Amino acid sequence: MELDDLRYFVAAYEAAGLHESASEGSRLRLDASLRVRQLESLLGSRLFEERNGRTRATQRGEELYAHARQVLATNTGATTIPAH
Repeated sequence: MELDDLRYFVAAYEAAGLHESASEGSRLRLDASLRVRQLESLLGSRLFEERNGRTRATQRGEELYAHARQVLATNTGATTIPAH
């Protein structure tokens, strides 16, 4: 799992699913969908599900979102430490 995978997942989650995650265009939407499917395969469980015509995170998706936010925040913090 790479940081970019987590970034795509977080973007999809925060946009309430893959259908809305790429307002810039279909290429980004396809990339996000592919990355999420790869994560699902790696983790062995679905991260999003369709309910009543809406895409929502599964329990595993909720857990990954919390973890991904921590990892990305830590990574961002590490890259902003001033050099001595």
